[in-house]
Amino acid sequence: MKTQFRFALRDIWKRPVIFIFFALQLIVSIALFSYYYNTIQYGSEYVFAAGKLSDHNLTYFSPDFDSGAQRSATPQAQEMLIEILDLQRSGYSMIQSIGLDSYPDMDIVVGLGAFADVYDINFESSSNQGPIVLAGSRLEGLTVGDTIEFGLRERETLTVSSRLPSGSNYITFGQVKSLDDSLLILADTGSIVDFYFRGYDLWQEIIVNITLINPGGAELAEFIIAMREESNFILHPVKQQSYGEQHFLGIFYGSLLYLIFFGIALIFTGFGITANILQLMSSNMREYAIHLLSGAGMRELYARIIIYIFLLVTPPVIISPHILPMPAPPPPLPALVLVSLAFTLLLALVPVIKLSKTDLISYLRSDG
Repeated sequence: MKTQFRFALRDIWKRPVIFIFFALQLIVSIALFSYYYNTIQYGSEYVFAAGKLSDHNLTYFSPDFDSGAQRSATPQAQEMLIEILDLQRSGYSMIQSIGLDSYPDMDIVVGLGAFADVYDINFESSSNQGPIVLAGSRLEGLTVGDTIEFGLRERETLTVSSRLPSGSNYITFGQVKSLDDSLLILADTGSIVDFYFRGYDLWQEIIVNITLINPGGAELAEFIIAMREESNFILHPVKQQSYGEQHFLGIFYGSLLYLIFFGIALIFTGFGITANILQLMSSNMREYAIHLLSGAGMRELYARIIIYIFLLVTPPVIISPHILPMPAPPPPLPALVLVSLAFTLLLALVPVIKLSKTDLISYLRSDG
């Protein structure tokens, strides 16, 4: 195999410009194809997730601020938030800025109000008092029964009561966020701020992240006006379901068109690579025949071709998903290597079949 690898490198060196040309073509085609594929996948995920919540008729807010105004939550605004989230449970909010001293790199999501009801999060807990702690399905470092120290002003030891089902997620500002690698803490708004300083900016985060459940027109207007007067937040309502239909469906059809275009470009690049390999083989036929007479088998010749294609395909496959900012994280390296191997075998199919049907000995004749 080392010998065939050396021969494949020599084949690359014979025509390095052609090799680099097709590698660059692959990088561009794969990168753009992956980008639009991920965009379609991510948009479909949002439309599906928002569709499951359509019965709640959710409205979230795009915040704006008075120029030069001091943002704060007055006692009246705080009482209104506690009324909506804790007592009426006609909305939910999130806090994502809280960290744990023992796990500084862990993603913490604090769900307030009707967060668990809206996202159908079921849990088991031995106590109905105090925050409920749930670990994501893939969260490492904490498991059921482990404890955490929570709070700054007041500290309390909380126990992880159970794990979330795989695929648990939530929506914030038009984005689907996974909870699989997060620690979810469910709490009441009135109690969560007691763990921190009352002047802390948690109130601002609660306002920005608030989502109302099936709000009436008067109720919505009252909330927006109150937050404007009591906190200097200008909140622009956004219907979650309508946003998904208008925003992501438009992106879906546009991305689908580009996905088809770059898919075709990728196919033509594959045809070009195959033609290049056939030309390379044609120039190497006499050398292949000599190798056979020297004791090499057809498998060694096939391996040489496959290694050449693998060296051409693998760098673009690994590099391409990292070039553009993808809506979703790129696949892990082992998955990319498997994709590269599958792509290599596909491209090697025609050259290997052609080589297997070629009478190599005829190329040793004086007129060959």
